[in-house]
Amino acid sequence: MKVTQRDMNRLIVTLLIMSLLILASTVVAAEVEYPIKPVYINVGSAPGASASVSAHILVEGIQKYLPRSQPFIINYKPGASSMLANDYFMKQPADGYNLVWMTQDTPLNLAKEPQKFSFSLKDFSYIGLFAYVPYTLSVNNESPFKTFEEFIDSAKKHPGEMTLSTPGIASGGHLTAELLMKEAGVKLIHVPFPSGTPATLAMLGGHVTCTVMSIGTLIPHIKGGRTRVLVVFDGKRYPDLPDAPTCKEKGYEVVGYHYLVLIAKKGTPKSILDTLSNLFRQVTSDPTAQSALTKAGFIPLYLGAEETEKYVYQYFETSREVFGKLGLVGK
Repeated sequence: MKVTQRDMNRLIVTLLIMSLLILASTVVAAEVEYPIKPVYINVGSAPGASASVSAHILVEGIQKYLPRSQPFIINYKPGASSMLANDYFMKQPADGYNLVWMTQDTPLNLAKEPQKFSFSLKDFSYIGLFAYVPYTLSVNNESPFKTFEEFIDSAKKHPGEMTLSTPGIASGGHLTAELLMKEAGVKLIHVPFPSGTPATLAMLGGHVTCTVMSIGTLIPHIKGGRTRVLVVFDGKRYPDLPDAPTCKEKGYEVVGYHYLVLIAKKGTPKSILDTLSNLFRQVTSDPTAQSALTKAGFIPLYLGAEETEKYVYQYFETSREVFGKLGLVGK
């Protein structure tokens, strides 16, 4: 039998079609099977801080809804107000196996010193917002300051003598502290730490006068009677601290929140993003996870991908404006 050129062309086309079908089925199988290996959630704080506690709650919840068991591992990368974790995350493949647990510190840093970083908010794919918690101005239980008024009065009488710890430069605590100093007309010495845990320990040990810290980090010390909250930076009183006034009640328009967002790298396959979004939505609506968040001091708040991206960008623009007015952009 003589094989013509036409027959050869048909054979080649047939083989190409079969190859494409095999490749497509392999890709679909890979997409359906996610995750097929451990997933790392990079956290920019030390164990015990708000981001760490909430990440553990998320990971525990995810295990309930995975189609097949795979570990979700918290990878601690504390330092530089969470930007070390972001830098490490951005160097990983966009395959859904390295995620980042983003806080407000990321848009704050990008708003304050964008020239320092090789990435921007446009390099992230947003899965959702998990919860938030307000910041507080707090002292240890042996502090002579019993009220916010006593604290501010002393700060005015002793400018530049009282010290204040935060989770780092360009952290949410730092921005909130700067706003308070501007509004109240006081000068405190800012002592930044790599994350919330050492900043809190410095306050508990009396090494600094006070701290501006999220309730999520302080909650075990509040319950243990080691911390006194002088004021909450929110528009309303915190449910579990009904006796702690808001800063607005004291005449200062200062609010500050610590929030938690799950992020994938831009370029992650849509099917994987969809799987992560579905898992995230299931955990945020789970009563056990909501109860755990509340007990840990958080206020559960679910926002989907589009809402979360919009919220983060708005926070970035507001932060850039505030840093500009404070003369802190680029510093």
